This record gives sequence, structure tokens and C-alpha cells, in this order.
Amino acid sequence: MIFISYRISDEDKAMVLQDYLKSNFDIDSFVSPYYPKVHSSTEIASHIVDKIKQCTHVIALFTENTMGLMWIPFEMGAAYQANKGIATYLWDKVDVPDYLKEFPVMRDEDALEEYAKLYLIDQKLSLARRNDELQHGSAMGAAVFVKELKSQLGQ
Repeated sequence: MIFISYRISDEDKAMVLQDYLKSNFDIDSFVSPYYPKVHSSTEIASHIVDKIKQCTHVIALFTENTMGLMWIPFEMGAAYQANKGIATYLWDKVDVPDYLKEFPVMRDEDALEEYAKLYLIDQKLSLARRNDELQHGSAMGAAVFVKELKSQLGQ
């Protein structure tokens, strides 16, 4: 499952991305709903980390609304630390912050398709290995997934 990281004001875009992955590739993804009962930054961070742990891959949806948001680098760091396959999807024509240049940057549906293909290969590897630890992260490993996708995207 793919964790889609986004800003609450971009929830409609996150839902479009989720629908695209499901309808075109039969890939399940998680779009975290807003939880008004979660108030402190510690509670929010704990909630995010728990949800990231339940997924094997992460896509950060980056828009004009995301600029300067502290949660995106936090989520990307938590995902990388947890061995998740990571990439960024640019919805708007925005400059990518330096910290996101470490990960593959997808700008269109063709790039998203490459991500989906690599995700599906990674899931098959995970199933073939039948290793509980690997099934909670990228079977290839975060670094290999990132390197391979960047290569396929010419980055």
C-alpha cells in the first residue's frame, strides 16, 4: 500500500491521485483523513509514523500549497528511515526544495506509471521473499527503489 503525503488543502488532489493509482494499476493507497481530535505536534507525528509503517511506499504530493510545510520533510524522513519506496509527485509547476531532490520527482502521468510499475515489481519481490520485515517496507530497500526510479525518470 502507498501512503500519500499531502496538505489538507490538497485533499481533493490526493484523492485524484489515489483514484488514478487504483483505477489504472489496481494499487491501494492511503490518504490520511484530517483528525481534529489530534491536537499536539507529538500526537500528529505519532499518527503519521504509525500510518507510514502500515504502508510499503510513499508518494509526497507537492503543490503550491505545500511550500514551507514542515510535515513533508518529516514524513519523507520517517519513510526513508522505515525503508519505504519514496517519490514526489508535483501537481503544480513549483520549484522542488533541495531536500526533495534526493528522491525521484514525478511531473506527469508517464512518470507516475513508471513509479507504479516499479512498485508492482517491488511488491512481487516482497511476496516472493515472504519475509515479514521486508513486507513492511520496500523489498528492494528504499535506497535501491529511489535510485532505480530516478534512473528510469532520467534524473
